[in-house]
Amino acid sequence: MSFVFRFVFMVALIVPAFAYDWPTPDVQLVRTFGQRSGSQVLPGVEVQTQSPTLTAPDKGDALFVVRPGFSSVQNLPSGLGGFVAIAHEDNLRTVISHVDPAPVRGGKVYQKGEPLGVAEVLPGNAESRHRVFVFDQQLDEIVNPLLVFPPLADKRDPLVFDVVAVPEAAGSTVSLFGKAQVLVGYWSIHIQVADPAPLTGSNTRPADGQRGVYSVEAYLNGSEVFSTNLDSFQDKAGRWQIKGTSRPLNDVLPTDQVWNLGKVFINLGTNILEITVKDFQGNQAGRTFRVIGVHA
Repeated sequence: MSFVFRFVFMVALIVPAFAYDWPTPDVQLVRTFGQRSGSQVLPGVEVQTQSPTLTAPDKGDALFVVRPGFSSVQNLPSGLGGFVAIAHEDNLRTVISHVDPAPVRGGKVYQKGEPLGVAEVLPGNAESRHRVFVFDQQLDEIVNPLLVFPPLADKRDPLVFDVVAVPEAAGSTVSLFGKAQVLVGYWSIHIQVADPAPLTGSNTRPADGQRGVYSVEAYLNGSEVFSTNLDSFQDKAGRWQIKGTSRPLNDVLPTDQVWNLGKVFINLGTNILEITVKDFQGNQAGRTFRVIGVHA
């Protein structure tokens, strides 16, 4: 990510006058930017609320106001239900899903905090679930909403469930938690990580408690082998790519909670692998592994 782009969003985070507002004051973060559900990647965040009404995150022109049950708009993610898309003065576009919007006329300008409509709530639930997306029209990319919305409380560190080495040639995958000896040669390092989400409410299920992490860094013998933040996605030849990387998103995040850090060479003797994962609030977890490279 360029210095200018990062600076713009850091200003948005630290200067309240520029920060967007969440569509309700009681939102809980359920799923994070880049999380997967099967083959689908979430290019936004999913939040939960008990508020009956959703509001505009900032002043802007109404782009699309779609009632539940109508066809989705081309180039927007599917499964949005009713939604409102707003064009803001800073070239960002926000989309709030699963809302039954109030009727508007052409040329409608929303004011910050103005009601968008009624939250869509599934029968039997007290809470509603909504997806929030942010598009940067000028840079032509999808932005992590946590970069422009106010921070949400989170004091728990991410969890590292497993770190495995996958051989480039034929052979078995090795968990570095249980075995520190591998053959000399190239291995791909995969990590399974999550950020615990202490959700409350009648709509909460045990599976809801695992969100994605925001950043991963890895060093082998003191040299950086991987470093990525989930700041934004770009479309490269029809495939999503994390900005600042050269690999397709599906390669870096092959399944939910799993990151493929890429290929490394394990030398003969002792190798030190250091891995650090962080959530968006800066809570972090680190692991250090002594990997012994041996000949066959």
